[in-house]
Amino acid sequence: MLGFAVIIGTTVNLLRDRYLRKTLQKLNDTLRVQAQHDSLTGLLNRRMFDEMAEAWFAQTLRLGVPFSLVLFDIDHFKRLNDAFGHQAGDHVLREIARYVSIRLSRRGDRVFRIGGEEFAVLASASEERQIVSLMEKIRKTVEDMRLQHPDGADKVVTISLGGLLVHDCCNMSFDEAFRRADEALYSAKAQGRNRSILADSCSEEENTDCLIRPHS
Repeated sequence: MLGFAVIIGTTVNLLRDRYLRKTLQKLNDTLRVQAQHDSLTGLLNRRMFDEMAEAWFAQTLRLGVPFSLVLFDIDHFKRLNDAFGHQAGDHVLREIARYVSIRLSRRGDRVFRIGGEEFAVLASASEERQIVSLMEKIRKTVEDMRLQHPDGADKVVTISLGGLLVHDCCNMSFDEAFRRADEALYSAKAQGRNRSILADSCSEEENTDCLIRPHS
């Protein structure tokens, strides 16, 4: 009887240890997902963007493939929050994240939330026309959602976008690439919002054709 009790006790301990290991693994998986994703929208967060973007930037240029980046944020988001409340603002953020993610899901592009109302896309575009088309697709997706904006009964939530396509011939750091895409985004806002601007990857000194070209 004593030997049987020992066997039962050992079996119970083994099962308990296995259960604890599985529980701990699930907890670790949950914590890892939480650390990588934005809690409100479920998108990959700024930390993951910083890690993935720099690695993607280095790898694509090393392979001779252009690096494409799109930044966008919600126009007049503070007005929306102030008028309708933060719950309405959170709803808009979640819906935009959901719709844009679905729209881009088959392309292999990665969507991130990198700030309050700021988002980024690491895109698979390899040509200028492709990234221009991508930005217009994102812009139109949000506009067509017809989310109400407090500026008027006929006003809907819109976004402004800045994009950049970096060729391997350009001697540029990732930080510089991000800065130029960000400048293009703010140029889009300055030119009236609800539009996209593609910034050239090379400076005027490097490329005499360096222009910031608007796309309505």
